[in-house]
Amino acid sequence: LQYSVGKAAREAFFRGLAVEDQTVKVFNYAPGPVDTAMHDVVAKQSFDEGIRAVFSQNTSLTHDAHRSCLTTTQTVEKMLKHLEENKFQSGARIDYFDDEK
Repeated sequence: LQYSVGKAAREAFFRGLAVEDQTVKVFNYAPGPVDTAMHDVVAKQSFDEGIRAVFSQNTSLTHDAHRSCLTTTQTVEKMLKHLEENKFQSGARIDYFDDEK
């Protein structure tokens, strides 16, 4: 619960900052599920069975909840691409998977 609350607060803060200070272009990037130690802890130790299932390794990519984990290189390269193109709306969330829809 704390992780999702933190993500929601961060997103709301970035949207608010973009509206309140239009001299700053706010980049709000959601990196997707990244293969990190935190990801492993959530997959194995979360008290919520549903959260554990979503974070578990699943080779089937037929369901959005079970996307494969990304490497840090994959998500950073996508982030840098968005920054270099500079076409994002200030404060709007950009998700790693947005351009796959």
